[in-house]
Amino acid sequence: MDGINLVIIMGQVTSAPRVSRTKSNILFTSFTVVTSRTAKGNTYIEKHNVVAFDKVAEIVKNYVSAGAIVYIEGRLQTTTKPTDPSVHITDILANKVITLNGWAKPIDDEDLTIKIGE
Repeated sequence: MDGINLVIIMGQVTSAPRVSRTKSNILFTSFTVVTSRTAKGNTYIEKHNVVAFDKVAEIVKNYVSAGAIVYIEGRLQTTTKPTDPSVHITDILANKVITLNGWAKPIDDEDLTIKIGE
């Protein structure tokens, strides 16, 4: 039986996406998105590693910048760090990235909270 591996997040990009190419010349981008949630009066911040390839990477390259609010759909992929196989890294492999830049204030560097709307 196949399981479901689906991730949907909306958050703020922390820094400019890194743009590169694979050995087979496929364009990819990687960037970090921060999300937050509040429970029992406490705010919890999560940082998510996001990777996009091909056409989605082209969209990220052209339209996503630091501070942008993005909606992302994708799947989780966990790999091991090449220099230390005991370290596991989980990325979101994005198959859809939508910028929502008109919806938010710029990121607050002090606490990395998301400030959506007013």
